Amino acid sequence: CQNSVTVINDLVFENCRFYALSFGSSFYAGCNNVLVKGCVVPTISGYATNMIITNNVLTRVYIDENYQSVTIRNNFFFHPSSGSPNCIINYSSANGSITAQNNIFYYTSASSSVAINVAGVIYEYCLSYTPNGTYEIMNGSNNLDNVNPLFVNVINNQYEADIDDFHLQAGSPAIGAGVNGFDIGLYDGNAFEFNNFGFTPGIPTVTITAITEQVAPGDNVEVTIHSNSN
Repeated sequence: CQNSVTVINDLVFENCRFYALSFGSSFYAGCNNVLVKGCVVPTISGYATNMIITNNVLTRVYIDENYQSVTIRNNFFFHPSSGSPNCIINYSSANGSITAQNNIFYYTSASSSVAINVAGVIYEYCLSYTPNGTYEIMNGSNNLDNVNPLFVNVINNQYEADIDDFHLQAGSPAIGAGVNGFDIGLYDGNAFEFNNFGFTPGIPTVTITAITEQVAPGDNVEVTIHSNSN
């Protein structure tokens, strides 16, 4: 999403799956008022103001400028790519700082220390965990460092909608441990709830389960549909 002359306003990306989301760079006019919610997207990057990134499964977020106007809250950073640092990157901390709240950072294949801190990135009420290694202690306050969030089911290092269940088990340390007593992670107690398959809550999905394969001229087509309320 980029335009060299005009700022692109009021963008909503909800319940989608992307290879990546890029909002250009300072060479472009950029984007303003951006909501990314309920999506599965490895990387979000670029130049945007007034952007909210929430309730997503992510790998990395790169924000070029205007950090103060970006909200990164209640996301699940799943198996961040190797390298240092691994999660949220602030390219030019001299221009300000960015605060990430209520996020979970989960690295299933790490076998040693995992870097997470970057100058200008502050973590508040976040949780980090890797089963086979350790995350470095997050810069910030009220974080849960190297604590198992106790998901219902997460096994592999790739997102698998059919089997992944990022809900928190009873007794999870992330329950009620976020800002203002909200849960840390994807499911923060708000009306919106992340859906593994991208179905929008409250909007039925319709599936055709049977249809007449061949119809003579003038005859009726018989269709059987099945509807679910999400």
